[in-house]
Amino acid sequence: MARVKNYRPEDRIRLKVRRYLGHWAGAAARSVVSPLHALTRGREKFLPGISANVVTRNDPWFPESIASIRTHVDQFVIIDSSTSPYRERNERLLQAWNLPDLVYRHQSLDIFEARRLATSLTTRTWALRWDADIVATARISELMHLAAGLRSDRYYYEIFFPLVNVGRSLDRVSTQTYQVEAWMYSSSQEFSHRLRRLFTDEAGRTDEPRIPLFYRKLYLNSVYGIHLARFMPTSKLVEKRLHYLWMTPDVKQKWGNYEAFYANMRPQIVGTLEEGPSIPYDEKIFGPLPPELQPYRGRTPDEIFPEPEDQASGIASTRAPPSPPVAQ
Repeated sequence: MARVKNYRPEDRIRLKVRRYLGHWAGAAARSVVSPLHALTRGREKFLPGISANVVTRNDPWFPESIASIRTHVDQFVIIDSSTSPYRERNERLLQAWNLPDLVYRHQSLDIFEARRLATSLTTRTWALRWDADIVATARISELMHLAAGLRSDRYYYEIFFPLVNVGRSLDRVSTQTYQVEAWMYSSSQEFSHRLRRLFTDEAGRTDEPRIPLFYRKLYLNSVYGIHLARFMPTSKLVEKRLHYLWMTPDVKQKWGNYEAFYANMRPQIVGTLEEGPSIPYDEKIFGPLPPELQPYRGRTPDEIFPEPEDQASGIASTRAPPSPPVAQ
């Protein structure tokens, strides 16, 4: 869901009008198309259960992210574009954890291409779109129970819910508090991802699900995840921001190769990473922090990840990841 206040004033009204008209018109169309689709075409055959579609590239919080959902899903589809030493760390953890029905691919892809691949490899009725900088809260089990109670044998759904955006400390929350998107949806051969371009603003380019019209939308208010997109070392924030911009076609055409783009753009990006306005993390509002994150309260990202990230030792040697589950 677009965060309108991030856009220029001249684009803000256009975006609001398009979003609100699209919401009401789309809701009316879906209320008609969904039952007709169920009557005429029925439900595609997928295995029962939930697939976690994880896209990752050099994410320092990969261990905590996977640990927070590993007992709640029936399949993991992980598209890993990481370089050394993150790739080796991820492979060691996945081998030790013995995750259910694991589909693992290491392939250097842009984020929307990685999402497309993950979607194509999913075999379960439900898909949880999960990035490796998200850690689930204790309430994630409620989401799974809700999905299990829906008529997924007959209808298709997309489920929107908020993530809490923490700042440069786990005790602070960005004033852009929530990131509400369709984080869970029914699997379908007609569902896909695309690269979207909003107006002419580079920062407005992002990937998004391409939701068929016969899907029913559900909006939930509960917080099921903590988004750690800014709770990372400065070097990692720079890398992720530049990689995000690099997937824009005209940027690739202008610079030719990523190395030249990185060398020229890095100084500009570093100057835009100052801590923005934030509010205290209130557990009465947002719920308790996930247990995977509790050990890191009161510490900065650079304290948690102290080593230079271009060294061979890398993150894997700086801290102990969550322990593998005990074999049943």
